[in-house]
Amino acid sequence: MIRSGNHKIRLTYGRLILCAVFFLMILEFNFYHLNAFLSYLFVRVNADYNKTLIAVISVACLLLLLLNKKAKKIYTTEYPYFNIINLALFFFIVLETVFGVIRYDQSPFDIFAEMRHYYIVLMAFPVCYGLEKCANTQKILDRFLTLIFVYVILILLQAIVYNAGSLWFLNGYISEKSFRDGSLRIGLGSLAPFLLLYSFSCCCDSRRNFRKRCAALITSVVTAGAYVYCTQTRALNLALGGALLAILMVARYRASKKAVLLYLLAAGIFFCFYQGIFSDLVYSLFFDQSKSSSALGRLYSIKHYLQAFYDNPVFGTGIIRETNLKFAFIKHGSDGLVYSDDVGLIGLIGENGIIGLIFYSLILFRLLYLTYEMVIKKKIWNTDTYFMTGMSVFLILTSATLIITNTMRIFLCPFLLAFYEYYGVKVHERKVKE
Repeated sequence: MIRSGNHKIRLTYGRLILCAVFFLMILEFNFYHLNAFLSYLFVRVNADYNKTLIAVISVACLLLLLLNKKAKKIYTTEYPYFNIINLALFFFIVLETVFGVIRYDQSPFDIFAEMRHYYIVLMAFPVCYGLEKCANTQKILDRFLTLIFVYVILILLQAIVYNAGSLWFLNGYISEKSFRDGSLRIGLGSLAPFLLLYSFSCCCDSRRNFRKRCAALITSVVTAGAYVYCTQTRALNLALGGALLAILMVARYRASKKAVLLYLLAAGIFFCFYQGIFSDLVYSLFFDQSKSSSALGRLYSIKHYLQAFYDNPVFGTGIIRETNLKFAFIKHGSDGLVYSDDVGLIGLIGENGIIGLIFYSLILFRLLYLTYEMVIKKKIWNTDTYFMTGMSVFLILTSATLIITNTMRIFLCPFLLAFYEYYGVKVHERKVKE
């Protein structure tokens, strides 16, 4: 316990773990790109493509908790499924390491360097433990969402300011600038889908008070606008649209309100067809040479990774670090257009084979099962279950392209596992017992 003036600040094990979690979020946001020195200092050990520091802290947090008897008991009794996922992760890493050493004569360190982002999944239980030991979990969730929303606002403002006057104020943002249709293109990070879908779920929950629903609506509109304006990623935006539609479909409105919303949605789809928006999208994906490079790369990637899976169904190409030209050809093809991140599940099985598919399936099917259990079987209708429905649809849709296991998006994975297990199940089971 630490005294500050007349106030007592109690530092518990759970609070320390939550502090570590929030620090990892700040790292994931690269200190909001506001400080060039901090960005430069940490990017060498925590760049977007490796996330080494986040992975190391995730492992350290889990190991520290397992050394604590009370935390270990919670881990084994309250969250037994984490044992299965963590064990599957262990075997996945070991088998891929052995295969990479034997097949390509790579060092274990090189393989670790390519697989380090997977260790972030281990952060799921520390997040749950922090919530277990926190007196007000809703306040923790609100702070979590606030940190994400601040990041979204900063990215949106940067895009607007740069497009209007070529002014760059995010001095810590070191990634190369990319453009589409003459405007700046910046990603909103791995956690923005959580913010958008949870805020929209809160907005659709009629049992929430009016002020909170209005705040949630503003957050949803701003985040959705940022996705359209900043990211300009068609597959991602379509997946988010499908997830929002799923939330709208399961939300418990009065029949008249839901009918109005569905009519508006149908009118919007009809308008898109009438204006040729969908046909323009298809044309831009496959025929317009100025916009079809990503689609062409995906076609090459699909062919490459399907062949790799056929050649070795168990391991695929394996984990390869580009230490020479031969490995670069295996990883990205002779034209350099092949990337596993672009083709979702096909890239996963092409690169990691059946063992990679098993690991991903254990995560995805668990989340889908918990959604089925809470929404379909137990028929619990509230913000949490609306979110679970929308996020589950989002994960299914992004399995085809922007899969959650890739290095740019895997940071979302432990938070989803923790949310589904804690808010989606434990909270409601305890309410029933009470």
